[in-house]
Amino acid sequence: MSLHSLAGPTAVTAGPSPTALTFAPPLPYFAQSSADTLLLVADEAHKLRIYNADTHMCVSTAVGPLHGGYINSCRVVRWV
Repeated sequence: MSLHSLAGPTAVTAGPSPTALTFAPPLPYFAQSSADTLLLVADEAHKLRIYNADTHMCVSTAVGPLHGGYINSCRVVRWV
């Protein structure tokens, strides 16, 4: 996906508002979409979602931590 192909903002969810966003690295269990651009989105419903930025589809959803408030920032950390 190039920056020139962006036509404008795209709604990623119709429900809770997103609170954090970062690029997700290609993971081994996403082998079918490893060449695509993945976005990790956290929202007010304590959910973490991985979206494919090229197809605008949700690849995976997980429940985030339920204590301490919403996730308001996220960072990709290399696991060794």
